[in-house]
Amino acid sequence: DSDRGLDNDLDNNLDNNLGKDLKDGLDDGWDDGLDEDLNKDLDNNLDNNLDRRRTGMRIQDTRILSISM
Repeated sequence: DSDRGLDNDLDNNLDNNLGKDLKDGLDDGWDDGLDEDLNKDLDNNLDNNLDRRRTGMRIQDTRILSISM
């Protein structure tokens, strides 16, 4: 077990999923070695973070425009 800086439950869940998929030979089509539900959770979190960043960038762009005018 490596310390990824995650809480124990999430760390164990990742370890279990990675181990399970490696044993399955990655036959389920998920190429990063995670099960479908965990992969979707990670994808959703990444998408949400990107959306938040884009929103933050739009707000920042608006501020820069209003300051420069």
